[in-house]
Amino acid sequence: MKESLKVNEFGEFEQCLCGNTAQHDGFFPSDGQGNEVEPTPTSWTTDAWLCARCGRLIKSNGEVVGQREGNWEKRVQWYEEQGLTRSDAQDQADADWKQYGFERVA
Repeated sequence: MKESLKVNEFGEFEQCLCGNTAQHDGFFPSDGQGNEVEPTPTSWTTDAWLCARCGRLIKSNGEVVGQREGNWEKRVQWYEEQGLTRSDAQDQADADWKQYGFERVA
């Protein structure tokens, strides 16, 4: 099941599933692989944004298309803040990673 974010009347997302907004940690143009790029026509050839809090890769229409691998620990912390135990949070973060085809390297 693909994740999607709620979009506004302009067809753009305003808040990530982790609660991040542009006014908090923000979103950055991405190459679609989780790397930040300059927002120029030659550098930013995808419609992918990187959530600076959890590392989700998000299209402007709100479709979550991936997850930045380096943010696994942030994902665990976010699940802990939602009330999961450390072990359950790690299991959920691992499940998220598998959903996007990533494997965590310990």
